[in-house]
Amino acid sequence: MTPDDKPKVKISFFVDCIPVAQPRQRHTIINDRVHNYTPKGHPVQTFKSLVCFAAKRAYHGPLLEGPLRVSLLFLLPRPKRLIWKTKPMPRRWGTCKVDKDNLEKAFNDSLNGVIWVDDSQICDGCVQKKYAAGSESPGVIVYIETLEESECL
Repeated sequence: MTPDDKPKVKISFFVDCIPVAQPRQRHTIINDRVHNYTPKGHPVQTFKSLVCFAAKRAYHGPLLEGPLRVSLLFLLPRPKRLIWKTKPMPRRWGTCKVDKDNLEKAFNDSLNGVIWVDDSQICDGCVQKKYAAGSESPGVIVYIETLEESECL
């Protein structure tokens, strides 16, 4: 290992909350300029805060720089049509209205300046959206790791 080589960083944690997708931006004009914003009272703000809290508890190092792999499993609340008293309730693919890419966007934006410098560093990963099993609570299972140039094919 040369002095320039950095050790690989691997972080994993669980965010115990109902995942919330990033909403469309709102627009307002101030002094002849258009400003984009997300309303302060929107539930995505609470979701982002909970993601930051869980990430800070899991990782205490410097901001990650360079390419990253981020894999996310969003566990959504089971709809009533999939809740049974006597049959097993394993995880199922989440086909509900909330878009996978908007869930990912809210999550990634929340960790800018917390775990990584900017979410543009994310080069690889997997994002899945499933209904939680009967014994699970909704949330996000997170795996983050640094990538090395030698891993690039």
